This record gives sequence, structure tokens and C-alpha cells, in this order.
Amino acid sequence: MPAHISFFRKIHRDLSSLPSSLKRISLAFFLYSISWGVITPFFPLFIKNHANSYTEIGFLVGLVPLMTLLVKIPVGDLVDKISKEKVMIFSLLNYLIIGPFYAVTTTVQTLIIARAYHGIISVGVWIPARAFVRENSPKHLEAESTGLFSASNALSTIAGSILGAGLLTLIIIAFPAEKNPINYLFYLPPIGAVITILLLKNIPEKQTKTEPLSAAINEVVIKDKLFEKEIIDYVSEGRKGIYITALRFILSFSIGMLLMNLALTASNYNASFMQIGIIYAVFHIPFTMQFIFGDLADHIGKKKMLYAGAITTAFFFSMLFLSSNIIYLFVFSLFVALGIAMMAPVLEAYITDFGKGKDGEITGIYSSVESAGKLAGPVTAGILSDTFKTSAGLNAPFALCAALFLMAVIIIKKL
Repeated sequence: MPAHISFFRKIHRDLSSLPSSLKRISLAFFLYSISWGVITPFFPLFIKNHANSYTEIGFLVGLVPLMTLLVKIPVGDLVDKISKEKVMIFSLLNYLIIGPFYAVTTTVQTLIIARAYHGIISVGVWIPARAFVRENSPKHLEAESTGLFSASNALSTIAGSILGAGLLTLIIIAFPAEKNPINYLFYLPPIGAVITILLLKNIPEKQTKTEPLSAAINEVVIKDKLFEKEIIDYVSEGRKGIYITALRFILSFSIGMLLMNLALTASNYNASFMQIGIIYAVFHIPFTMQFIFGDLADHIGKKKMLYAGAITTAFFFSMLFLSSNIIYLFVFSLFVALGIAMMAPVLEAYITDFGKGKDGEITGIYSSVESAGKLAGPVTAGILSDTFKTSAGLNAPFALCAALFLMAVIIIKKL
């Protein structure tokens, strides 16, 4: 049997052997993420309607990661002690409010409130979800488990990007005088939240020991001293933990920077909503293959996969810096995504290994690193874009990302 056929049969066998709870939560978050996926490609343009500079846009984009950074670690510790299902459902109920809140936002001040609120409640959705996936991952299938969950979210972003572009096109046709057609899309997330709640209800949890909420909060604050226990556990991972932290930050920083500037750069090239939606959809295609890259990394070695991803990403970020039209933006961003998608499941596998027995806590720590990157990325992109006020000013952040991935090659060597 040819090697490639045997390889894909193994992937199919591995995915088939995953617990039904992992498949169910992946489906739930696929449907939930579609409701936000219709908005994601166009969100920087929505903010641009309210902001006065790229720096301000970067701050508003980064405000959600800032708020999540402040609460992810204690929430991660908390979800190790109480039902992850209940935390997710409670947090999803808040999405019945946040979507319409965005839709009626008219000033920067109210947008700041919306972003801060969004950041806090999102922690209660994603931390327990990712911790649930890690906790229920079969031994030796950690990369495939986290890869399936990540791939389902990427697939939803692809579908959502095309759907959102189509809806915006229809809105413009129906209401040609409408100045803010993106606002209408914010009424979709509450629908996605309700469907997700129904799918998560009574999902089987591997976690059997739970505590009352008041006792769990008391333990996080008093016994674990809020951040002290998490810091001690993080330090216990030694140098490898520091290197994985650095790589996770570089990935998140670059993704945050790129996803902000893709729409803004495409808009500068006079791209239509449909063109922007297609760029975002194609950008996320490699992320649907993360479980393949995770399985491949088990065959060729994790470090080799990380090297291949870092070098690919550095090269094509350099090409993005030199790009001058929407075709180049389309092609080069796709290959940047390919490189990042090669690295992401490998890093998740390392983190999963760290987290056995403390999945929520470790998820909180490394998700905080992710939030720090997604905060720093857009803010830095905004400052650089305002600093270089030429027609290529929005390309400047891509050069910084290329340099960071060259640094990542050096870090990988030390793993």
C-alpha cells in the first residue's frame, strides 16, 4: 500500500477513535464560530467607521485580548474545579446581549465598553472549551484531538467569511443608502450561541470531581493565591516552557497583526466585501488541516515540523511586505497561514503534555500568552501603519513578522 494512502487511513482511524464528546464539542463550536465568522473579516472596517487612526483601530481590536489577559489564568484555574459545561453555557448566554450591543454602538466610548464586555465573557467560553478538549484527549492522540477542534473553528471561519460577504452584498443591494451594513451582522451571534448551548447541554465530562462555585472561587483566591500557584506550575516546566511560550507569543502576535491589516490593506486596494471575504476564507483553509499536520509531526518529528512552518512563514511574510496588489495579498497570506498551521498543533501538543491533571490551569496560562500576542499585534500594527504614512504603510507590520519568525527558527533549535 502506498505510504500516503496508509498515512491518511491512519488519520481517519485516529479521528474515528476520538471520544464522541470531542466530536460533539467540535460541532458545537463550529456552529457557534460561524455566527462570528460572518463578522470577523470585516470587523476592522467596522471599527474604522468609529476610529480616527490606525493606532486607535489597533487599540480597539486589541481591547478584547487585553481583557482576556487579565482574567484567563484565574478562570483557567477555576474551571479545573467546577463543571466546564456550566461555565460555557453561562458565558454563552451573555452573547445574547453582546451582539446587539455592537450593532447599536455609535461612538468610540460605547465601542470600548462593548469590547471590554466581549473580552471578559469570551474567556468563559474558550478556556473551558479548550480545557475540555485537552482533558478528554486520548493519550498519544493529543495533537489530533486539539487539531480537530481547531480545524472545526477554522472551517467555520471559512464558511462564515463567504456567508458574511454574501449577506453584506445583499444588504447593499437591498439598502443602497445604508452607510453601516456590517451592523446588521451582529444579530447573528445570539442565534449561534443558542444553538451551541443546546448542543453542549449534558455533554459527558471526564472531570468527575467538581466543587460548588463559592468554594471553587475561595480556593482560587485563598488557597491558590490567584496567580501564585499558576506561576509556580509554569516555572516547573523549565526552559522548554519558556521556549513554547515565546513561540506561542510569536504566532499570536503575527496572527493578530495580520488579521487586522488584511481587511484594511485589501480595502486600500478598493476590494469589495466579497473579495475581502474570499481572502479571509482562503487564508483559513490551511487551519482546517491542523490535525493532518499534527499527525505528520508524530511521524517526522515535532521540531522538523516547527522548522518547516517557521521558515515558510518568515519567507511569505517578507513577500507580503513587498506586495502591491490584491492578488499578491491573496496568495502570500495563504502561504503565511500554511506555515502557521504547520506549527500550531505541534505547540498545542507540547502544551497538552504540560497540562495533564491541571488542564484548565495550563490552558489559562498559555491562552494568556495568546491574548498578550493578540493584544500586542494589532496595537503594534496600528502604530507602524500610522508611522509610515506612505501608500505601503500598512505593509510595514509584515516585515516585523518576518523577522520574528526568523527568531522563531533560533528558538526551535533550543527545544
